[in-house]
Amino acid sequence: MSSSPPCTKSDPAISPQVAEREIRLDIVVIMRSMVPYWIEFLDSIAVAWGNRGKITIISGEVGVDSLHPWDTESQGTIKVAEGCNIPTSNGRFGTAWPGSEMWKTLNRLSPSIVIIHEYSPYVVLSGLIWAKANRRACILTSDVGPVQRQQLTFLQRIVHYFVNISVDGMLARTQDAFVQSRISKKTGILAPHAINTQSYTRNIERKNAPKRIIQVGSLIPRKGVDLLFKAFAEARRSRNDLELVLVGSGDFEGTRRMAEELAIADFVTLLDFLQPKILLAEYSRSDVFVLASRFDSYGVVVHEAASVGLPLVVSKFAGASSTLIVQGKNGFQIDPNDTSAFSDAILRCLDSDLNWEFSKNSREIAEKFDVQSIASDTALWLEQFLKTPQFSTEHKHNPSFVVGCWNLVVAIFCAQFKDAPKS
Repeated sequence: MSSSPPCTKSDPAISPQVAEREIRLDIVVIMRSMVPYWIEFLDSIAVAWGNRGKITIISGEVGVDSLHPWDTESQGTIKVAEGCNIPTSNGRFGTAWPGSEMWKTLNRLSPSIVIIHEYSPYVVLSGLIWAKANRRACILTSDVGPVQRQQLTFLQRIVHYFVNISVDGMLARTQDAFVQSRISKKTGILAPHAINTQSYTRNIERKNAPKRIIQVGSLIPRKGVDLLFKAFAEARRSRNDLELVLVGSGDFEGTRRMAEELAIADFVTLLDFLQPKILLAEYSRSDVFVLASRFDSYGVVVHEAASVGLPLVVSKFAGASSTLIVQGKNGFQIDPNDTSAFSDAILRCLDSDLNWEFSKNSREIAEKFDVQSIASDTALWLEQFLKTPQFSTEHKHNPSFVVGCWNLVVAIFCAQFKDAPKS
């Protein structure tokens, strides 16, 4: 992502009526790290939000690392929303913290809604506490619910619990997180991670003998490459023309060694991380998409593959499988630990007739979750949310961090002992 500019104050003079409307309907989104599909989603919300107010995205880091080295073009640029970069403080205790500039910026922007993403102190100790100090609405965007929560550490679970019962609403990016909103008794909307499906062209070539399988994901244990290799080896015992392509950065040496141990190395191609345009070509050359993850909060690559029209075989531990797979219609949601069922699902998707049918259905399902559609639904939900009378639109002078902390403790107490169900 191109670096967002520092936050600057708007100069143009505006009438009191317009100023009141902007204060009432402005939104600030705070996230520690920004990745390309978030830029597209938030920009689409800004388009759908229209003249209701402005949306400012505050981030502290660029979402690029050794496993996801997006280039400048692929990272994307904030075009409609306003971008603002506030660097994180030093990583005390191994995590990112907000600096004093964050509080000053929130005071100046004085949004009607604060949307926080992740459970980092960078967002929780700024956005949530500022909202409590000002009696503004605070919405959590989350991938994590009761299923994915089991993958968190003990401390992370505690933070997850208290943040979920403290916020006023939830923008759930996965079905699991939407279930969590019901458990926490919070108003919420299911707004899955989404892409612009119009950027992907469906592969319309019908093959008599489809055989190419592709997985896109880092070569790390969490992505279940070892489980995929076992299923692929078993599938090859039924069809010896199959080939497997893995796209992603990570442990190439260890991955090759696993393939050699299963005697499938000659049929496996390893490709490093690919930028989106090149990756699109690899999707188009493939016949089935698989994702064998042991844990994936979502998995945007599943939406990419569906948009190209690939049948899907995706782990039930990846959040996208619940959203983008209709069992037996465009693919299969599987337990990657069940080698036999995993292998059978791959072979069924490679059947010529089913492959063609699943391909058409995948594209149709992908289009239902296009980013513009998800963003429009989210904007309507946010507008309804703002009508809740409990939230203030009055800007306080120098609201206190201490008051915000106190109000947060009160909110936790009330939710814990009055409203929240026993878990």
